[in-house]
Amino acid sequence: MAAQMDPGKSFEDQFSKLHPGFPVNMRIAIVGGGPSGLSAAYALCKLDYSNVTVLEKHHTDKAKKQGRIGVHAISDFALDSTPAFLEDHGFKSVPKSVAYGYTASGYGFVQDMPYAYIHEFTRTSMAGKIRRFKGGYMSMWQKISESLPIEVLCNTEVVAIRRNSSGVNIKIKQNGGNSTSLEFDKVIISGSFPFKNGRTYRSPS
Repeated sequence: MAAQMDPGKSFEDQFSKLHPGFPVNMRIAIVGGGPSGLSAAYALCKLDYSNVTVLEKHHTDKAKKQGRIGVHAISDFALDSTPAFLEDHGFKSVPKSVAYGYTASGYGFVQDMPYAYIHEFTRTSMAGKIRRFKGGYMSMWQKISESLPIEVLCNTEVVAIRRNSSGVNIKIKQNGGNSTSLEFDKVIISGSFPFKNGRTYRSPS
């Protein structure tokens, strides 16, 4: 029977008790190392999943090179307070120009708000009016990817995904070499669709 939500209790508290919904050692693959892929990895780690692998086609995870991202890319961070997010990922503080602008606009103090709200504010209300983080958003995503207890396989092209009775088989090519296969229990496809020649990911009939 599906769990019933109590409208009189905090949604966050009730939701957190539903997870992890699978064994924490489940083998989970994430196809794509962009901001959304790393966001998924971050969320899984927050839920104590310990066997997460990111498969990235290029020589570095794409999130390290993104010059422009939207708040949707960090939606999984919405519950992290700004001080906690900064501390967890090696940042000292939000730039004063952002903090002052946020408070002056009537949104409150940055230390009291989820980091996702601050990010969205800088992306929209203050676009073109402030400087980026030192090193740009590249540094933010690089710190995130380095801080997570996950395996990141770069130069790894996913050429096929097939479900079977035991899980998911992912065929890959590393550094343009011969194809090999990896076995996982679950897969998350992040970013652009990685397949060619009309191949699709289907459940077995």
